[in-house]
Amino acid sequence: MRKILLVGNSEIVIYKFRKEIIEGFVKEGYEVAVAFPVLKNDKREYFDSIGVKYYDVKIDRRGKNPFKDFILVKDFKKILEDFSPNIVLSYTIKPNLYLAYLQKKYRYNFFPTITGFGTAINNGGFLAETIFHLYSHFFKNAQCVFVQNESAKTQLINKTKIKNTKIVVTPGSGVNVDEFQYMEPDNSNVTTFLYLGRIMKEKGFSNLIDAAKHFENYENIKFLAMGFVEENYKDTISNYVFKNLEIIPYSENVKQVIKQSTAIIHPSFHEGMSNVLLEAASMGRPIIASKIPGCQEIVDVGKNGFLFEAKNSEMLIDSINEFLCLNPSQVREMGLYGRRKVEKEFSRNIVFEVVNARIEDSL
Repeated sequence: MRKILLVGNSEIVIYKFRKEIIEGFVKEGYEVAVAFPVLKNDKREYFDSIGVKYYDVKIDRRGKNPFKDFILVKDFKKILEDFSPNIVLSYTIKPNLYLAYLQKKYRYNFFPTITGFGTAINNGGFLAETIFHLYSHFFKNAQCVFVQNESAKTQLINKTKIKNTKIVVTPGSGVNVDEFQYMEPDNSNVTTFLYLGRIMKEKGFSNLIDAAKHFENYENIKFLAMGFVEENYKDTISNYVFKNLEIIPYSENVKQVIKQSTAIIHPSFHEGMSNVLLEAASMGRPIIASKIPGCQEIVDVGKNGFLFEAKNSEMLIDSINEFLCLNPSQVREMGLYGRRKVEKEFSRNIVFEVVNARIEDSL
């Protein structure tokens, strides 16, 4: 039997964004295992119910402790020896690099996914060059490298020695359009702009603060932000008293929060493909987002949203004002257009078809 292992650095990466991919492999007759940190009991029951084996592996996402990473490599070896996969799909940088390193010894077909380049690469410099060099070296034997937008593919072609034919673009992680169904916005006189994501500088949260300040005396405009506050950003937001911006902790009940919103604002500096925007668009919410790869593919300007230059608070405010000029019928049509767009271009079934086709070609 063909055996496939999926490895990521969190439950969100594997369960939330790739549950349908896993189910697809099970239906195709694969024996499937997953490895990521700290599985909650209800998720463990889910994997048990579909016959998927779970391995707990401790991954410090941002840590630079070489001893911890040495232990991580040993843990990966134990998993590979126990499960003996002939196909490995990895996500995020540490699983990508360390499982590439182990590929030669354990002889599996390897399919890393680069979900986004992040701050280190987008800022350029020595660290970016080092990461591209590592990709060139470690991914040379990979059967395929998946990326989530055309800009990422171009960067890999220009900055690494990975063959063009090995780099495949998927429509992000896709979205389950059956789970994130279209919902009419709440009938309210208040326009609620929703921010979903980690609360940090690189996600453009300072630009959102500027926008909230600009509109703070408008009683019918509200900003709502839900997400984890990064440790190094807590002091920044603690200095502000928000009149019209409410920050709430992350909850798994994302759909209910999206339902309460009128539109979504995503001022991020860089993305692979924004899952937040895909989910919101699937539920029929217009988008106001940074004009960057990973966001701009999801927005047809004037049809389902507006784009503005990243890091530019004035242009964000201008885009908000454009949206506020729309009547309720136009807002609704924007939402319906966005829903149709993600159904056609970003369904998670499309992602599975792309990934599975490359795996089949490699066998």
